[in-house]
Amino acid sequence: MAEKPNTNNNILYWGLNPKFWATPSVFIKDIYLMESYNSITEYYNYYNNPVLKVKILGVITAKDINSKIISYTVDDGSERIECIMFKKDLNENEISDKSQFQLFDTISIKGKIYDFKKQRKLNIISIKKEYDRNVEAFFWLEVIKQRKEYQKEYNITEESKKDVKEFYSNKRLNAKQKSFYNYNEIFKKLDNSKRQKIGNNSIIKDENILKCNVMKYLSDNKLYSFQFSKIMKENELRNKAIELLEEKENNSASENQISLLFQKVFYQLVKEGVIFQLDSYHDTYALIHYKYNLGEAIFGILKNKNECVSYQDILKLLSNTTAFKYAPEKVVKKALNYLVTNQKLSKNTNKDGETLYKFIKQSD
Repeated sequence: MAEKPNTNNNILYWGLNPKFWATPSVFIKDIYLMESYNSITEYYNYYNNPVLKVKILGVITAKDINSKIISYTVDDGSERIECIMFKKDLNENEISDKSQFQLFDTISIKGKIYDFKKQRKLNIISIKKEYDRNVEAFFWLEVIKQRKEYQKEYNITEESKKDVKEFYSNKRLNAKQKSFYNYNEIFKKLDNSKRQKIGNNSIIKDENILKCNVMKYLSDNKLYSFQFSKIMKENELRNKAIELLEEKENNSASENQISLLFQKVFYQLVKEGVIFQLDSYHDTYALIHYKYNLGEAIFGILKNKNECVSYQDILKLLSNTTAFKYAPEKVVKKALNYLVTNQKLSKNTNKDGETLYKFIKQSD
């Protein structure tokens, strides 16, 4: 795994490799096999790729909370690792939320690899409890699939190297700073012919660009529900899709290609918890909104219960719904705060530090 870096991995060119900007899903055993990349302590060598952050999935086997840290030891069957959050980096609500995970919970973690007193650990960036019984199998497949991509050598052309050197020639940056300089800046400075040569292997994917345009269009026009077919026919968005496809393919975009690109965008937006399918028959979608639909859904769930429900159980109940299974936690929290502020739910904390919510019966 820790192969000797080749000449293409000059720190100046790291940003041209799409994998540099990605966060690979790995087995915990893989983390221990990684060695320092090019003697740069922050980065680790994963199949000849510099890696800073990783995603893991496993079961909590130990938990420790003190005045400074929240620590979970996670085991995925291949190995175990301690995952840490520092309380100084969290506000009070985050400390409460991040402390609620219990022994034997299955969790997914995105974290930064680091070594402390000759022990490898993960500094937690995000943590989430998983409820789907198939999540482990899907994660294993994802690890194997991504590993095959990381094992492939990424070749940077001499012309691309020249373009980057030209771009940096007037920048007063040291080598390390240059590697972190946003690739978008390089891309924007190149002329169209050079963009095309680099663009096909760029992290800037056409569906991500169109996705941003779709989200801006929905926001600017205050559209909370919409049909897929109407969005695809909207001139501004359709022209953008055609432009992206023709730039990539160097050919006229077909109707099938345009439709497929929009389908990919909508799929991404659903998976990211931005929208959900409101009506499959009419192919209608809606934005996930803390007040107008998500808040109402949470209120309806708790209204049918005569007991307090923990925050983690609310997430579990939402994950079992079709519409809100991908709802981001920040939107769920905003919906809960809205319901509490408007005295539709009560909020308290039990002796274990869990945040509990309960439906407030309205007086006649």
